[in-house]
Amino acid sequence: MCKAILISAYFEKQRKFIALIKDIQVSLNSKEYKKHGYTFNEYIKMKWNISQLEAYRYLRCGKVLDQLEEFEIKPSYERLCKALSNVAKTPIQMKILWSAILKKTGGRPDCINSTHVNNIWKEICSNEKYSDVCKYEGDIMNRIEKSLNKFEKEKKHKQLNSDKIINNNNNNN
Repeated sequence: MCKAILISAYFEKQRKFIALIKDIQVSLNSKEYKKHGYTFNEYIKMKWNISQLEAYRYLRCGKVLDQLEEFEIKPSYERLCKALSNVAKTPIQMKILWSAILKKTGGRPDCINSTHVNNIWKEICSNEKYSDVCKYEGDIMNRIEKSLNKFEKEKKHKQLNSDKIINNNNNNN
C-alpha cells in the first residue's frame, strides 16, 4: 500500500514537472512572450515566477524528457535532468542510462537520485558490452592523453635545450 502511494505521488510530481517544462518550451518556441509585448525574462517572471536561468535549466530538462518520451517513468526534477544530460551526450546514451537506472532501482522512481546517474554511467562505460555507446568518453580521454603526452614531450625538449645552453655557457667560460 505504501509503495503504491509513493509511486502515485511520484507520477503526480512527474506530471506537474513535465507540464511546466512543456509550457515553457511552447512559450519560447512560439515566442508567446513577444505577442504579449514582453521580453522572455519579463514573461517568465510574470507567468511562472522563475528567473531566466531557471527557465533555461527547465529547457535543458525538456531536451532530456524529449529523449525519454517512450518511458512511463521519467525524471521529475531539474537536478536529475542536469545529471543525466551531463553524462549522456546522445539520445541512445540517454535511453541506455535511464533504462539501467530504472532497472537498478527496481522501477521505483522515488529511489532515483542524481548520485545514481554518475555511478550507473560509470558502470555502463566500464562494461565491454557498451564500449561503442561510451566511445564518446573514450575519444575524449584519448585526446586528453595525447595532449598531455605532447605537452610533456615539449616540456622535456625545452628542458634539454635549456640544459645544453647552460652547459655550453659553462664550457665556454
